[in-house]
Amino acid sequence: MKANFNDLEKKVLKGQASKLADKHLCSQKYVKLIIDGKREVKSSLSKNILHDLLKLIEVLSPKPSKGKK
Repeated sequence: MKANFNDLEKKVLKGQASKLADKHLCSQKYVKLIIDGKREVKSSLSKNILHDLLKLIEVLSPKPSKGKK
C-alpha cells in the first residue's frame, strides 16, 4: 500500500515532515517519500507515519465554509 495524497495535501504535509521525522526518529526524506507515494507502507514505522499524516490532513485541510444567510 502507498499513500495517495493530492498535490495540495502533499504541499501541506511536506511542511510538517521535519516534525514528524523528529517524532518518529527517522529522516525527513523517509517521511517525504511516504507523502509522495514513493515508499510502500508496510512496516510499523511507515504505518505510524501514515496514520499521523492522515490525522494532520484532517486538521490542516481547509474546510468549505457554509454560506451565511
